[in-house]
Amino acid sequence: MPWTRAWEGVVVAGIVPEGPGDRGGLQEGDVIVSLNAEEVPSRKELYLSLWRHGPGEKLTLEVMRDNRLRRLEITTGDRAEFFKQV
Repeated sequence: MPWTRAWEGVVVAGIVPEGPGDRGGLQEGDVIVSLNAEEVPSRKELYLSLWRHGPGEKLTLEVMRDNRLRRLEITTGDRAEFFKQV
């Protein structure tokens, strides 16, 4: 029997058009497994990690997509600008 790893992480349920995730290549259905090489086992941990970074910082996300681990470079945005659109 081949060895498999059960990936844990946060499933991306939606992408903000033209937002940092969209520009960085993140897609609906991706499972975010790490942020800057630190595991993100829950949505809460993901947001706490993201909020420690300011606008314009480059982050590395590892995501599972189509049973392949992919590394994406994301440049953070300004949350204030995002909330002006809402």
